[in-house]
Amino acid sequence: MQCYLKLLNYFYPFPRVPRFTVEVRDYDCLKTALGWAHDPVLEHDYLREYAGPADSNGSQDAEFAFTDTVKILRRCREASLLIWHDFSPNMIMDSQSKASVCAGIERLLRKHVIRAPIYHLQDSRVGIMQVPAQYAGIRD
Repeated sequence: MQCYLKLLNYFYPFPRVPRFTVEVRDYDCLKTALGWAHDPVLEHDYLREYAGPADSNGSQDAEFAFTDTVKILRRCREASLLIWHDFSPNMIMDSQSKASVCAGIERLLRKHVIRAPIYHLQDSRVGIMQVPAQYAGIRD
């Protein structure tokens, strides 16, 4: 199986996001990008001990995407997965909700709340970030 990662060069109207967004073709590509030797989603013990996924999906509002992400990061452990719903850089002009979620993420980048790569699964509306140690348990 071939795996590819594509750095997105176009993210209108948010100029900083492409530096942090990597498009991956499928789940196996995401595992490769994150350097997983095994499958943490299928291995429950690994997931429970090391990486609890968090889904930011309560509202498609920029302010909610920002504040909810900050709240989640305060409770995350290193290597947790943060997953944004309605995150789609290549379809941003399709709907207000995608633009709003991406605006919230742009604000997180602009304020340096996050700097880790955000992975976008190709042809999906999902953004995924693996929480690095410096973001785990952040405080204001």
